[in-house]
Amino acid sequence: MDDTGTLTFFAADGDAVKRYRVTATPDTDIATMIADTSAAQAKALADAEAQKKAAEEAAAKAKADKEAATAKAKADYAAAMAAKTQARQDAIAAKKKAAADAAAAKAKPVETRSTRNRATDPLQKSGRHANYNLD
Repeated sequence: MDDTGTLTFFAADGDAVKRYRVTATPDTDIATMIADTSAAQAKALADAEAQKKAAEEAAAKAKADKEAATAKAKADYAAAMAAKTQARQDAIAAKKKAAADAAAAKAKPVETRSTRNRATDPLQKSGRHANYNLD
C-alpha cells in the first residue's frame, strides 16, 4: 500500500501475470475497514447458524417422516397378517362345517320297505313298489 492508500499486487490471469491496483474511497480508513470486516464476519456467522438450524430441522423432519413410514408399514403388515389369519380360520371353519354336514347326511337313516309307512306311501298303496329297488 502506498502513501495515497492504493494497494498494488500482482496475480496470474491465465498465462499472463497482471498488476492490480485497488484504491479505497476517500472516507474509508482503518477503523471503517475493521468495522466492515467485523460486520461481515457477524453476518457470516449468523447465516451459518441459520443454515445449521435449517439443516437440523430438515433432518428432524426426515427422521419423523421415516419413523411414520415405518410405523405405517408395520401397521399395514399387521393388518394383512390379521386378514390372512382370519381367512385361514374361516376356511377351517367352513371345512369343519362341510365335514359335519357330510357326517350328518351319512348318519341319516335310509328308508327301506320295512321302514316306510304303508298307509301313507303312494308307492306302497299302488303296488308299484316292485319296480323300485328300495333296499
